[in-house]
Amino acid sequence: MPKKIIIVSIFISLLGIVAEILPTFDYQSAAVYKFAGYFTFIDLGNGTRILNEFNLHNYLNLFLYALLFSGGIFYAISRKETRLIRFVLSIIVLQRAIALFFGIMYLPFRQSSLQIDLWWVYFILGVAWDVAWMITFYKILNYFNTVKQPQIVPDPYDETRPGTLAITGSWMRLFHLITDTAIAYLMFWPILEMFIRNESLQFIPRLLEDAVGDRAGLWVVAVIARLIYYVLSEYFLQASPAKLLTETRIVNENGDKVALGTIFTRTFSRFVPFEALSFFGPSGWHDKWSGTYVINEKNEGAKGGMYFLIIPLFALIVLGCKYGANQYEEHKREAILHEKFEASVAEIRYALKNLTSDDIITLKLNSFSGRSQVFLKTEKTSTDKVTFTLIEMSTTDYNGSIAVENFYTQNKASLPQVTITKALLDKAISTDYEVYVNSYGYSVGREGKGGVKLLGNENLYTIKSVETHFMPIIKIEGMFNQSNYDNNSSISLQLINNGWKAYLTDIKNEGDSINWKVMLPATMAGAERFPSQLSIHGTGKNVEDIKVRLTFKDTLGRLQNYRVEMNGDNPGVSSIKKVK
Repeated sequence: MPKKIIIVSIFISLLGIVAEILPTFDYQSAAVYKFAGYFTFIDLGNGTRILNEFNLHNYLNLFLYALLFSGGIFYAISRKETRLIRFVLSIIVLQRAIALFFGIMYLPFRQSSLQIDLWWVYFILGVAWDVAWMITFYKILNYFNTVKQPQIVPDPYDETRPGTLAITGSWMRLFHLITDTAIAYLMFWPILEMFIRNESLQFIPRLLEDAVGDRAGLWVVAVIARLIYYVLSEYFLQASPAKLLTETRIVNENGDKVALGTIFTRTFSRFVPFEALSFFGPSGWHDKWSGTYVINEKNEGAKGGMYFLIIPLFALIVLGCKYGANQYEEHKREAILHEKFEASVAEIRYALKNLTSDDIITLKLNSFSGRSQVFLKTEKTSTDKVTFTLIEMSTTDYNGSIAVENFYTQNKASLPQVTITKALLDKAISTDYEVYVNSYGYSVGREGKGGVKLLGNENLYTIKSVETHFMPIIKIEGMFNQSNYDNNSSISLQLINNGWKAYLTDIKNEGDSINWKVMLPATMAGAERFPSQLSIHGTGKNVEDIKVRLTFKDTLGRLQNYRVEMNGDNPGVSSIKKVK
């Protein structure tokens, strides 16, 4: 049994640490939340996990996982050191039992979930999963209760007479009160939050407030929470989590396990005014009135001072986990930036092979910092050459794609033309790209300082983009897909228009089913000075692979179809392509 306890403690603590860190990453998928949902054994303080943020909620849970990991190591070194394992496992058993109870009670109010295919199967599997772990942890705690012996105080006057049980001191009882109150509050806060946030359950706190008032209602909630907390822990475990941490337990006058009815009497006695201060006297009122005692167990493990080592150990674990998470996220950002750059290069190559008279190439001047914008308007293409109209505008005149079109239309007759070989155009595509960390600590990408002499002078140019003008130019500004523990996905798509005015007339899903919440037709204004924007939001169930066809109509009645894609394997990369 001891070896199994060591393996379970370390295994569960490591799984919990991973599950606690994963949901704080920038890019999520439903699989991450499934993993976190199954292996987040502790969930104290905040029932609604904050996405993409490592906050106090995460640190609190990580602290308990660090305690469990430390307890597993201590128990491996000395089989007599059990306090940390018992403390953390008792919290897990209590919380999972409470969460399971209220989860089942909440079933009648989950009509939307009940209508989902196979939802009952997943729910039953989840219940079985929780019950299996609770039974495992309860067996471990029960094993410790059987091997731990009470501390006996010998008779100072007659050593032949049997000793007495060592009664726990007042200051230790004060520690129990403070610690158990804090744990009970953190344990029940997610439940209270569920009643407050969920519209279908809000009638319950309203009824309570109407019946007894706001303050009395909070007192009733506190009574119910402490009643459940103490009855479950002190009856099934013979001690609350704080008592297990200090190696103390509850017994009757014969030193045996306390009956359930007595536990209720003991717990209800706690709600008598000023009862919490009574244990500074000869005996606490809830002990005296219920005929129970809090006694010490034999302290055979590490001395109290050894537990100061937990603080630096916890700091190392948390800092190590956070550092690892940051490094992983940094690697993902760099990979995404590279992938986006490679996709941009591929788009430019494709566009150069299929140039039309409406295409305009934007050039980047790499040899020095100039005050002008340079463009090439396609006029005529042949097998190996392309003839362009050279457009050079000052940065003060350039304020968008339409400004380039207007400048070309008004000055076409006087603008020079240049002929460039396709081979030279291909060389002007920048493939020199690096990712570096800027002064704010974020990974950003930049192109190298290469380039070719495209225009017959000494200046070095690279091709920044190839756009089809004289029509709407639709691009993606951002795309996000976030899922919660119920696999409900929220998708947000931000589009920008760098060209003519357009109307979004149709949205069709070609991948996972998404319910898009937008009134059609939706207008995207023309980019007279700045690009116009359009935000589209949608919801779905377990959405991972997004493929959407968007249909736009311009002011001339022409239709344009775009396919927007976002793959679940790398949700940081999205693309939009014009299709027929």
